[in-house]
Amino acid sequence: MLKNKTIIFHPFMFAAFPTLALLAYNVEEVTLAVAARPLLYSLIAAVILFLLAYMLCRNAYHAGMVASLILMLIFSYGHLYHAIKEIPAIGQVIGRHRYVFSAYLIFAVWAIWWIRRGKWHARKITQLLNILGIGLLIYPLFQIFRHARLTSEVNEIASTLLSQEEPLNAESLSNLPDIYYIILDTYTRADSMQSFFNFDNEPFLDSLREMGFYVADCSRCNYCYTRGSLVTSLNLYYLPDLEDALEQQGVERDPLPLIKSSLVRGLLEELGYQTVAFETSFFWTTITDADIYLGINRPSIFDQIVTPFETMLIRNSAGLIWVDYQLRAEQDYKQSFYDPLTQYPFSEYIIHELFILDNIAKAANIPGPTWTFAHVSIPHPPRVFTPEGEIVDDPGYYSGDSGGPINGEYEIKGYTNEVQFINKRMLEIVDTIIQNSSSPPIIILQGDTGGPADTITNILNAYYLRGETNEMLYPSVSPVNSFRIIFDTYFGASYELLPDVTYLEGELQQPVAETSAACLP
Repeated sequence: MLKNKTIIFHPFMFAAFPTLALLAYNVEEVTLAVAARPLLYSLIAAVILFLLAYMLCRNAYHAGMVASLILMLIFSYGHLYHAIKEIPAIGQVIGRHRYVFSAYLIFAVWAIWWIRRGKWHARKITQLLNILGIGLLIYPLFQIFRHARLTSEVNEIASTLLSQEEPLNAESLSNLPDIYYIILDTYTRADSMQSFFNFDNEPFLDSLREMGFYVADCSRCNYCYTRGSLVTSLNLYYLPDLEDALEQQGVERDPLPLIKSSLVRGLLEELGYQTVAFETSFFWTTITDADIYLGINRPSIFDQIVTPFETMLIRNSAGLIWVDYQLRAEQDYKQSFYDPLTQYPFSEYIIHELFILDNIAKAANIPGPTWTFAHVSIPHPPRVFTPEGEIVDDPGYYSGDSGGPINGEYEIKGYTNEVQFINKRMLEIVDTIIQNSSSPPIIILQGDTGGPADTITNILNAYYLRGETNEMLYPSVSPVNSFRIIFDTYFGASYELLPDVTYLEGELQQPVAETSAACLP
């Protein structure tokens, strides 16, 4: 087919780039395995396109260029569409599939014609495209391998950090209490719900108080993003202190893996606790090496229909046309748990969340002391639940960017819908835990961050400490002090309290106002 030594491989580089770039961008939230199937399919598509292009062009260099062109058009379509979908021009919104697809088709036909008819040094252009293809993959591959190496190193360092802490002592307890750390993602504080969403959440909090919970009415998150918040609460220190400790051990300043290999987990396991964890919607809160790992029985990655990672890839490509067609196919669009087509693209998310909610309280039946970590992604987008727990039938709640609502009205309604749903489920869950526990348990019910916009720093923070009054609790207590209080009260530790501050996300992570000063009167 070729008369010289130049190898044509740039179509395969362009085919692999979208999957690897998306994986690199989300490498802290997914497993590497999620990229296997879309990567394989993309490479197969590159082979098919190259062979078809060769049948058309009868020239291998031209065929390679045509294949790369089509791949770039396919994988750039969704990005361009999302970028221009709201841009008006000549009295029309140009971000419509009929306009964008027509423009792509016209350009593709012209470009293929030009490639076939072109009289230029195809071999040199092929060499340049090969170099460009390799260059595109350098950064995402670097990010992927860097994360894999860092994760391995931090897991090793976690044991070193644990050895520097005093072990817990439970001599004062006749029976070790089960401990539940339940995170409700983006669940904001009651005063913020009232002012921003015009929603009264006090009846839920009053129900918690009647059960014996202490509700910290003025609590704020320590970091305004999930990873920073959970690393801090599960390791008892703010990120700068943890990063410094890692750096002293020769590890890069990224403590994210310490969610899985946390100080809290290590200290409790040394005391004889079993770790109970769940398959979640986020890789970095899925503790697969827990003593008891509860996950949905699923086939392998190659036998699943559509994963959330593949959904993102599809929505950024020309596959967006098919997705939007499915959403608009019927006016009475209904969703089902088990039909990936009508539920697309959030069926897996729904199954995950309901599975966690259905199984948290079952930890009370496990013999021996357990500590349960449950990251519930409610009321975080996509907001697909009604107050009764049914699935919403209006795509306006979840068809915006990143699975969010399409406007502010849907934002408010979707958020309060899910708050009402999770309130009902949480009251049932904590009541079951308390009733079924052989020894009075410890339960922390906490938002990792607050909700959207101005509510993001204010969080739900409620403690059931064996149904007892604890003088160490106070209205502005923040997550960094949660396990400090528990360990000092029940396990003979002497951590004492840290200042309750909220850090802004960013490189400097400058502290803002003290938590106690942020509570509305």
